[in-house]
This record gives sequence, C-alpha cells and structure tokens, in this order.
Amino acid sequence: MAMAWLAMVAAPGLAPAQTTPVYSVNAVGFTKMTVRKQCLYQLNCPFSTVNGGGAGAVSMMLGNLPNGSSIIFWDSAAQDYVRAKEVKLLGAWTPGTNTLFGQSFWLYVGYSATQETFNIVLCGQVPDARTMPTSTVHLASAGADPSAGNLNLVGFAYPYPISWTNTTFAGNAGSGSSVSLYDSALNLFQTYTKIGADWSGSFTLQPGQGFWLRASNCDTWVETKPYDWP
Repeated sequence: MAMAWLAMVAAPGLAPAQTTPVYSVNAVGFTKMTVRKQCLYQLNCPFSTVNGGGAGAVSMMLGNLPNGSSIIFWDSAAQDYVRAKEVKLLGAWTPGTNTLFGQSFWLYVGYSATQETFNIVLCGQVPDARTMPTSTVHLASAGADPSAGNLNLVGFAYPYPISWTNTTFAGNAGSGSSVSLYDSALNLFQTYTKIGADWSGSFTLQPGQGFWLRASNCDTWVETKPYDWP
C-alpha cells in the first residue's frame, strides 16, 4: 500500500472593500494509497473537513472503488462494530452520510472484473497550530488487566510518519499494552506488545494507517503536533 503526503496553502487575495491582502492559513493535504480488490485495510483519515461538514466525504475520497466495497466503523465504548456502515451499491455509496475526517475504519474493496488495484486519496485540512496543536484520543482501557480486551481502532492523529516508540502513548502505556497491524497482502496481523518498559519491536506508522490498540492503564492518547508548519 503506497502512501504519499502533500500540503498546500492558499495564495493571498483581496476581499471586497479592503485595501490589504487577506491570507488564508488553511493547508490542504492528502494521502494517496493503492488498494487491491477483495482485500481488507485498516485506515485512518488524519485530516479535518475544510468546510465544516462531513457529508459526501466517502464519495469524494473513495468514489472510484467497485460495487460491493464497504466501510466498517468500530465503537470502542460498546466494543462492537457500528451498524451504520457504508456500502457501495449500483455505483453509489449508501447512505453516503458518514464522515471519514479524523476517523479510523476498516475498508473492504469489492470485486472488479476489469481492475486489480485502485488508487484512493484521503484528503482534507491539515491539522495546524491553530486548529489542533495537540490531539487527544479517548481510549477504552483494560486497566491493569490487558487480557480484559478493550480494543481501539485508531491511527496517528497527524498526517506525518512517526516511529511507534516515539509516540507519547508508547511511553505512557502500561505493560501488556499491544498494537496489531493488519497486513492485507498476507491476511494476518503483526502484533507488538509492551513488556515492562519496552516494546517487543518497533515500526513506523504511515499517514493513513489504522491499527488495533489494546491499552493497559492508559485511557487517553495525547500527542503534540510533530511538524513546524502549518
């Protein structure tokens, strides 16, 4: 699954009845990925909406996927999948009203008789120093007993590649916490566990990547924006 990231800032313009330029501070970015038919992916959209709404985001970002594709959300509080999922039927996403901005989700790519792979683009406003200098993700925590379950489907909140052991959660989480990354090509999970103060391995989280997280003695994940601009 190939990924890339780009951010742009709007050029200055003149507003009516004003004599000084008005500058836009919104930076728009995207993550491009290649997905394969009849495969599952754990994804995260690390962008926010530009216009304040989320309707239409599914069709905008995933409109080229074949019929039979679906998006499934996870409710960490209920520890169950959300019934209101998105399904592409007869060329349209139904209901088409779920937002993807700031969400983690499963994507299943439907069958196509003509294409093996598809390019998708997750896009939106890049979190900046004004809109999200820090991010807080509330987690279902297993307390001191990680075997109690409490799965969270999450992703890094910013569109920026980061080594897992450099995240604040990796340092703050209790022993027994774990991360499971799904490999769509091999159809299996790679799991890393925190034993004492150390993790069983290290990896780099890529923009757009979602994953399962089991939290032990840590019910929030707070990160500071990792880039200087925007």
